[in-house]
Amino acid sequence: MNKELIDSTYGETLYTIQEPLLVVLDRPWAELKSEEIDLLSKILTSIKQSLSSVKIIQQKEFDSTLLTSSAKVILFGAKVNPEVAPYILSNINSVNLIQADALDKLDDIKKKNLWTALRQMNG
Repeated sequence: MNKELIDSTYGETLYTIQEPLLVVLDRPWAELKSEEIDLLSKILTSIKQSLSSVKIIQQKEFDSTLLTSSAKVILFGAKVNPEVAPYILSNINSVNLIQADALDKLDDIKKKNLWTALRQMNG
């Protein structure tokens, strides 16, 4: 569209709506135990998100190159293409992503590393 036409038609400032945080799980939602759902909810609450404010999908392998915007992605157990180091905030084509182990594999050390990466993502 013609930017001058938009600017002359809309006098107020226009805002870009950010995409919701994308959570990629390695298995279907129905297979998660209640403890895993509670853990995911707590992780999201720690970054001022909720289960209802994020987009949750299930994929064993996730191709981050398919995203073209400045999205934020957290992967739990899913493999990512191209590969990235786990528990480190990575940026691929303006997509910020963190790869973590599956929810049932997160121990205290992994949770702490995840929290550090999440703070960087939302910092």
